[in-house]
Amino acid sequence: MAAAQSHSTRSRSRLFRVVALTFSFVFLFFLFELAIRIFAAAGLLTIPGPPPRAPAIWDPDHESFGVWHTPDATQVLQTRDFSVTYQTNSVGARDVERERESSTSRVVFLGDSVVEGWGVEVEKRLSNLLESKTGVPHLNFGMAHFGPYQSYLAYRDLAKTFAHDTVFLGIFPHNDFLDLDFEAAAHALGYEYRYRPYLVGEYPNYQHVDHRESWWQQFARRTFYTYSAIDFIVSKLARHTIDGYKTPRYNEQGLPYSLLYDFSQEQLQLLTHTVALLQEELEGRELVIILFPALPAFARLELSGPSPLADTLRAAGKEGTLRVIDLLPAMAKPGVDYSKYFVAPEHFDFHLSRRGNVLVGRILRRELADIYP
Repeated sequence: MAAAQSHSTRSRSRLFRVVALTFSFVFLFFLFELAIRIFAAAGLLTIPGPPPRAPAIWDPDHESFGVWHTPDATQVLQTRDFSVTYQTNSVGARDVERERESSTSRVVFLGDSVVEGWGVEVEKRLSNLLESKTGVPHLNFGMAHFGPYQSYLAYRDLAKTFAHDTVFLGIFPHNDFLDLDFEAAAHALGYEYRYRPYLVGEYPNYQHVDHRESWWQQFARRTFYTYSAIDFIVSKLARHTIDGYKTPRYNEQGLPYSLLYDFSQEQLQLLTHTVALLQEELEGRELVIILFPALPAFARLELSGPSPLADTLRAAGKEGTLRVIDLLPAMAKPGVDYSKYFVAPEHFDFHLSRRGNVLVGRILRRELADIYP
């Protein structure tokens, strides 16, 4: 009996120690979490905090594209610069409902948030302006945080199932080169949408890789500063690199930095390979690539002349079925305040404003007059 009582006492003692140790660990963790939050809020720690919650209209864990819209959803997106209503159709595109089959000429529009129409009401964005001015339906499959490879996947797996004659691919080099670059994404500690499909390897032998987090990593990163702090320290020690998405104001030659000009050979190869994949899926349809500038590109144009990217893409594409339109020289006019073309350039938001969308619409109607009846 005494032995049994002694064993029971030892068991209770071990249980108490485990509970006490667990409680102490949890208490210290939350104390540490609170301290980090206070130091970060005071500017004493420069670490990325948990990212803001994704809008309900976005699915940040889409199995094919990485991120996509929630189908049949409506939400008002509000930032310090705008308040815009988003509404999606049954396939998750920010567009009206479209029939799969059509006997009329139609355009599929691919791209990221510039094509999606970030910061402007849907009737004021480029694809809707083109549709209203020309009568040609423009099926918009743009999605915020898409890179060109995701646009290719969206065409292959979704947009291609809708009848169309021509495909527009909007490329915004300001971030699209980085969105293609797995290494840049891996080093972007504070960037929410680096978890997406990528092409990884050496040109032209790339492999499709889905960069994904486990559920517990997602929860920890989106909830605790402590996780971000540990990840930040470990990454700095292991990689000895800066955030791949934090672009400088000037390049090594002292010129205004612009990824219309300052892309690497590896990034260019990823882009040309993605364009080649898309052209194969088009099965003879014409591809029109539209290069959208950010505000710093206008200063660079004055110093360096036109970007070489358009000519490089033309040379790498399939002859006879590819056109490239560089909007930068077409938008550049003496004495113009270029900042008016963008939603909030003072906050480094270089999405097209209403005025920018109207101007680009005019340029495209002029450059692509043969597409429109």
